[in-house]
Amino acid sequence: MGWLNNLSLRLKIFLIPVVGILGFVFFLLYSFFVTNRNAERLEFIRDQEFPVLQRAEANLVNLERLQETFNGAVAAGEVEALSAAADRARLIRDNFATIARLQPEQAATPNKLGKDFDAYFNLADGFSRGMIKGELDFGKAQPTIEEMNTRLK
Repeated sequence: MGWLNNLSLRLKIFLIPVVGILGFVFFLLYSFFVTNRNAERLEFIRDQEFPVLQRAEANLVNLERLQETFNGAVAAGEVEALSAAADRARLIRDNFATIARLQPEQAATPNKLGKDFDAYFNLADGFSRGMIKGELDFGKAQPTIEEMNTRLK
């Protein structure tokens, strides 16, 4: 800082606003880059993360309603009511496909969940149809129920 002593008073006074302006410019550039990164992150969340979250939440609701549909069909003894379950299962499968499309780098997870769901749905549909038609062997029901519960986890 010895060079500062060699400057005239006029230059020293002029140096104060120059340092302030340089500090402001650096702060402005830093803010610009941080704001750009935040904007990119928010766009990513808006375009990919939030739709995935919406589809996952919809799948949870649809899964609960699917179970209610199976229970209602069995309680009413109507095989036709199981078509509503198939429609709801189609919605769940579509949501898994959309999630895999939105996040291709993580597509293995929704694909695996989709396969587990298909296995669950096939077991639950067959179990419900067997109960409605009176063709279910209740001696073999417990392993089927355990397998359905395993597929849901």
